[in-house]
Amino acid sequence: LNQQRYAGRVEKPHMFSSVKRDINPLQGAISVWVFPLKEKTNTFVLEGNAGNNNYIIQFDGASFNFVRGNNRNNLISFNGVQLKKWHNLVLTWELENDEQIMKAYVNGNLVGTKSFSGQEPFLDSSVLLVGGSREGNEFPGYIDEVRFYSGALTSKEVTDLYNEKGIFPFKTFFRDDVVWLGSNINISNYGPGVKFEESK
Repeated sequence: LNQQRYAGRVEKPHMFSSVKRDINPLQGAISVWVFPLKEKTNTFVLEGNAGNNNYIIQFDGASFNFVRGNNRNNLISFNGVQLKKWHNLVLTWELENDEQIMKAYVNGNLVGTKSFSGQEPFLDSSVLLVGGSREGNEFPGYIDEVRFYSGALTSKEVTDLYNEKGIFPFKTFFRDDVVWLGSNINISNYGPGVKFEESK
């Protein structure tokens, strides 16, 4: 991935209104490529909230934090994030032996596994944002290739995704090649408008 892949821009966090209704709270995955330009605390790559049932990928200083379920403090952290480099972040969740399990991956590598609680579906009033949170907290960098999956990806699928061997269209129900370039970044080289496309 490189910056030339962008076809447009947005000036504020983007709400995924149609996608959230298709997210299965029992199993699924979210994949996104990010390029942090500077350290900034409490910023959000993605924030989803179905009641108290959270879907969060956060950039906090030099860490990526992943959250699923009812407890925002129940997180998986990856420290030592390199700035001005692309990172592939994947959050998966599924039932394993009647226990809800979330897994977090950075650049194809598993960085943590945790149990969680929370099965509420998204409602029309629920929030699903990419590039920031309801309070702002905008991600200080680039976001590309946001993908939502109807099933949890396996470790091999996550590794293959990082190595660009496939996007697993049998599981993908939404893909967006261009989402976020950040409102405080010089993006004059990129044209206006954002292209969204539902996968077939």
